[in-house]
Amino acid sequence: RETADMQTTTTAAMADMVSSDAYDESDKNDAVMGTVGEELEALPPESEESSECVSIRIRLPNGIRIQRRFHFSATVKDVMLWTHHECMKHQLRHLVHHCQLISDWPRTVYNDDTLSLRELKFWRPNAKRKIVSPLLYLQET
Repeated sequence: RETADMQTTTTAAMADMVSSDAYDESDKNDAVMGTVGEELEALPPESEESSECVSIRIRLPNGIRIQRRFHFSATVKDVMLWTHHECMKHQLRHLVHHCQLISDWPRTVYNDDTLSLRELKFWRPNAKRKIVSPLLYLQET
């Protein structure tokens, strides 16, 4: 009988620990989501398909590729805002405000938020085809 009581007590204690761990973890996730979600600005609508837009392609650290059209006057800051929204959508909250855009060849870090896509030479006037950026990567900082 003592053995049965000990097993019941041990099982109850383990269940309490598991539920308290789950509670702590969900609290952490809610706090991150609430804090980060409140910090993000609203995302403007995607640019219409035209000769003045650039299709930006980014590979997230989890391997997912994302793509969105931007007007050539959009800045790196605009692209990063969209990237942060995508990180929230793809369970990569830890990267919001802790990442940078890079290209691998030539190795370039796009950390000047004020540069436009035109200044980065992602857009060219008189292009005959749809303009697509080089594949960019999101890297944790």
